[in-house]
Amino acid sequence: MSAELRHEDIELEEYWLVLKRHWKPAIAVFLSLPVLTAAAIVLQTPAYEAEGKLLVEVDRTASLTGLGGTLGEVDTLGLQNNPADTQLEILRSVTVVQETIAELGLQTEEGEPLSYATFVRNLSTDSVLGTDAIAVSYLSPDPQMAARVANKLMEVYLENNVRANQAAAAAARQFIETQLPRSEATVNEAEAALRAFKEEHGILDLQQEANATVGTLNALKGQAAQLNIQLAAMARRAEALRNQLGLSFEGALEVVDVARSPGVNDALAQVQDIQADLAVERARFRSDSPVVLGLQAELEQLQQLLDTRVAERLTHGTTAAVGGLQLSDLRTNLIGEFVRAEIERQSLSSQIAAVNATLAANRERASSLPELEQSQRELERRLQAAQSTYEALLGRLREVQAAENQTIGNARVISAALPPTSPTGRNGKLLVAGAGVAGGLLAIATAFALDLLDPSVKTARDIKKLFAYRSLATIPDLDSLQLDPRQPLFQLAGGDRSSAPASFTPASAAYHALQTNLNFAQLDNAPQIIAVTSALPQEGKTTVAANLASVMAQNRYRTLSIDGDLFRPAQHEIWQLDGGIGLRQVLQGSAQLSQVIQPVSPHLDVLAMGDRPSPPTLDYRKFRSMLAVLSRHYDRIVLDSPPLLATADAGILASMADGALVVVRPGLLDVASASAANDYLVNSNISVLGLVANGLAQAADLYTYYYPPHLTGTQLQASRANPSDRCQAVKTGQLFAKIEHFH
Repeated sequence: MSAELRHEDIELEEYWLVLKRHWKPAIAVFLSLPVLTAAAIVLQTPAYEAEGKLLVEVDRTASLTGLGGTLGEVDTLGLQNNPADTQLEILRSVTVVQETIAELGLQTEEGEPLSYATFVRNLSTDSVLGTDAIAVSYLSPDPQMAARVANKLMEVYLENNVRANQAAAAAARQFIETQLPRSEATVNEAEAALRAFKEEHGILDLQQEANATVGTLNALKGQAAQLNIQLAAMARRAEALRNQLGLSFEGALEVVDVARSPGVNDALAQVQDIQADLAVERARFRSDSPVVLGLQAELEQLQQLLDTRVAERLTHGTTAAVGGLQLSDLRTNLIGEFVRAEIERQSLSSQIAAVNATLAANRERASSLPELEQSQRELERRLQAAQSTYEALLGRLREVQAAENQTIGNARVISAALPPTSPTGRNGKLLVAGAGVAGGLLAIATAFALDLLDPSVKTARDIKKLFAYRSLATIPDLDSLQLDPRQPLFQLAGGDRSSAPASFTPASAAYHALQTNLNFAQLDNAPQIIAVTSALPQEGKTTVAANLASVMAQNRYRTLSIDGDLFRPAQHEIWQLDGGIGLRQVLQGSAQLSQVIQPVSPHLDVLAMGDRPSPPTLDYRKFRSMLAVLSRHYDRIVLDSPPLLATADAGILASMADGALVVVRPGLLDVASASAANDYLVNSNISVLGLVANGLAQAADLYTYYYPPHLTGTQLQASRANPSDRCQAVKTGQLFAKIEHFH
């Protein structure tokens, strides 16, 4: 919850800062609307407004004709519109307005006919909320003319409404009269198509036929089931007889046929007689008796004759011994039953085939019934639609014929316009207040629009978004602390440069925080040589370098401040030193370090640039060697480097240091330059210690803990003249204001 509150506070602060940055144009926009509104109210010419009212009756035509139609009815296309909205547009139409102007003879001051645009500017039409009424008002300097115009406009509108309804009815009648013959022909075609379809498929009543077909199918299925049961029983009976007789159906028929043959019966009777005689003789004589042998030979001949005659009658390979032909009554009955059973089985099979054929035919008809029913319904729907259209056209024709002859429209006047007795007035205070509210909103929008169009970096939060490095300190804007940078900062005492601090200020607290953060910028040890640079000129890098060196000296580090800006050296101006000799002379060999290093305080020395070289360049190999020598004598070396995007020297100098401190001033640095500087640092071999956000007005609140919040800048400056409050220069707060004066 606390994180969400902090996020909301940050957003509100950002909005407030946007308004503070663009307060001048925002105030101008805010004041312009109320002023212009007030001026318009004062300069307004008095005018009179007459108002009349119309009632739009939606179903007027239908109620008059008594036919329930909708001809002349005011309908709408949108679900959210009032039915009177269309009539509002008709009231303002060119036709109605021009006819009103012509009938009243309305003219301009020059005698020209009043134009449509001028008339409409003075005309007001609106629907009365929650009703079908329309309010018509006209504004004119003459109250009588205002009433006349409003009444005449409503009169012309009503006449136009009647004519429009009659014209619509006439057009509808002509259209219906042309469509009736076509509709009648369509009905006839649909009836003929339905009749032909029924004749083609033999349809009387598909529903009754479907019901009958279902009954027939059920009956046939029952009959087929019974026949199958009988067939199975008869088949089992025939199979049992076949197995018992050992004959097939064809063999049984042949046996019966052979047994009934006269030649076979005669031969069989002779065989039987001889067999009887042979039996008698065997009883009388021995088996080798000539009589017995003669009878046996005769029997064999007759048997051969019988077999020959039987073989001639058989066609299915059925053999029957002579004894077999002597059928008993039981066998004869069995053969007869077997033949009858087989014949019955074949009859049942034929009946089942016939029933199945009938069943298949009925099923085929039943399966075609849905398709036939669908086709019939389609034809019936076409016929019904054609008949409905024809009947509707006939009824509509009667309606439009009645509507064409009526002379009453679907609107009427419910309140005529009366001449107003007092001019139209508007609530001036309310309009000005509304303009003020609108001006405030427009002012806020203007401030945010200007802020969006401004490409500069605006806040420390923007700096964190644009750079891939951490922020080490936020330096407040000295102007916001009411400090006068033109006041003398240093008081010479005994030939030793020092100054008297008045008190801790937000600026001094910020620089102390910066020096502390630098001590922890690198994990192994604090950086000894620090290059101070920026993306663009005028961002305050020289100021930050001088103040940082002063803070380090306050902490009793032996500190050297080197001016390495070839193009705009300014360290000698800040410290009020001799700028004619310095780093350039040392690198050229025309001077020694001991000659050009100038002391500022017991722990702070300054090495100025010297005369600016032409062209502006340095011997960087000698400079690197010089830094190695100086690093043995000083605890901290602060190198004021050129801007990163102005020259390549900044990268070279920064690479010689233990780390670079990048100064960023919101309001001066733009987003494109910030991105370019960040890319340059990321892609180079420079060790970046961090960022310093310089010149932020709101940063003063971050350090109020370190100094009395009630002490103003004027009081601070007044306290500088009191020698009793002086201390060493390393603790002064005035120094930072003086340094800010030069950048």
